[in-house]
Amino acid sequence: MLGEMRIGFLSSTAILILVLFNITMCDPDESYGVVSKIIDGCTFNIVIEKSDPRIFYNTERITLADIKSLDLNTSEGLAARDLAAAVLLNRRVFLDINNLGSGRDSQGRLVCVVYLSGYYGQPLLSPCYNRILVDSGLATVNDSKDNEFNPADWWSRSSSTGPGYNDSTQAINRLEIAARDLLSPVQGELGKEYDKRSKEAVDWLYKQLPIK
Repeated sequence: MLGEMRIGFLSSTAILILVLFNITMCDPDESYGVVSKIIDGCTFNIVIEKSDPRIFYNTERITLADIKSLDLNTSEGLAARDLAAAVLLNRRVFLDINNLGSGRDSQGRLVCVVYLSGYYGQPLLSPCYNRILVDSGLATVNDSKDNEFNPADWWSRSSSTGPGYNDSTQAINRLEIAARDLLSPVQGELGKEYDKRSKEAVDWLYKQLPIK
């Protein structure tokens, strides 16, 4: 009886470690939703699916933090809008909202760093869409002191799989490896139950990811 209780306790601990690690991996996801309209290269509307205290409306207008693109009366401005439409329109994105003040600019738009959605529905931490637009050559960095963000951080989170474009499958694999490393001290206690319990914990974790 005590042995079964110990296994149950250790299994619950294993799952808790996986969940806590997943929360770390998925930050930031203060809010998310589906892009419903592209205004220009740096501005779009999003239908909110996960709210936040700074969210006032079901559909919010988002502007990319620390980014400047050319006006729509230029070829570069039109190209930036087209890129936004190709990458963002009708897709789920994740928002890291500015924590200074109301989180909005003088036009009432939410100032955000925007993250794309991966294969499992999780936010891709690198590269953020702000960086993608700069890397495309269709926008420049305009570091504002009115928000919390440091654009230099966008280039310090490069994926090891390529030029910053995070591979979601490898990210999940790294999650499993790190979780197993954290669980290694209890492996001996679980004995033959370890592999079974570990697989159950990972399967449970996959089900918690917000799949579109």
